[in-house]
Amino acid sequence: MRAHVTREAPLEACGLVAGKKAHSAYIYEMENEANSPVRYRIPPKAQLEAFMDMEANGWEFLAIYHSHPLGPEMPSSTDLAEAAYPETVQLIWSSKAGEWQCQGFRIASLSSQAIRLETTQ
Repeated sequence: MRAHVTREAPLEACGLVAGKKAHSAYIYEMENEANSPVRYRIPPKAQLEAFMDMEANGWEFLAIYHSHPLGPEMPSSTDLAEAAYPETVQLIWSSKAGEWQCQGFRIASLSSQAIRLETTQ
């Protein structure tokens, strides 16, 4: 994900995360149809193809990720208004002092709640 958001900056990057039991197994890098530094839109056909691939591999849809190359480090008002999967983790990548960092959120009813992310080696 970090490489993807770095390549796409200064535009927002976006994608999907699949895996099992909250452990990621695969990242689907998606095109940002909005082609914008402050908004993203995953092409519906690409999203459907990713969901079908997840099913074929026995994976769960774990998260949506996107970047905020210009900030903020949390969901924007656009993110809150356009969130379509309330049970799915939203991973937001933001750049601080030239370093990308990732934070997780659950978004529902126009509000967000930060969640703890764990990494394993």
